[in-house]
Amino acid sequence: MLVWLSRAVELTPWQAAAVLGALVAKDLLLFPAMREVFSNQPAGTQPVGARGKTIEPLSPSGYIRVNGELWRARSRRDSHVPANAPVVVRDADGITLIVEEAAEDVS
Repeated sequence: MLVWLSRAVELTPWQAAAVLGALVAKDLLLFPAMREVFSNQPAGTQPVGARGKTIEPLSPSGYIRVNGELWRARSRRDSHVPANAPVVVRDADGITLIVEEAAEDVS
């Protein structure tokens, strides 16, 4: 790599080594932050306990809106929940929210 870099952009071997070292150092410094960004389950992303409304009927799955975000959801007991019904998020299965119909309307 160093030989190719020094020949491709006409650098001395020391300059090529410095460029390669800087690139490796950058990757090592950014690794912890990038690992956090690309982790499978970032902490606190599922709005468990939040209230929302169904966008379409859940029979037993469909889409809901919670805190202004659109989520895939499934009714808790595989029951039918009509469109525009208030729901409460009880759990999450990956990125699918498990919800049940709420007694009162959500503003």
